[in-house]
Amino acid sequence: MAAEAKRIQEERVDAPSFVDQFQGVMEDIEEARNSEAQRKKAVVLRRRRRLMNN
Repeated sequence: MAAEAKRIQEERVDAPSFVDQFQGVMEDIEEARNSEAQRKKAVVLRRRRRLMNN
């Protein structure tokens, strides 16, 4: 019983660490999405300029 209580307590201590890691991963994903969106916008603008100049 004491071992189970200790294991549960250790899991609770690790939970904030997991949340911090998860938030960090989500921030990285959002940053990557934003970068990809900016890249796509730049490609579209270049294509439009080429079409307008031809």
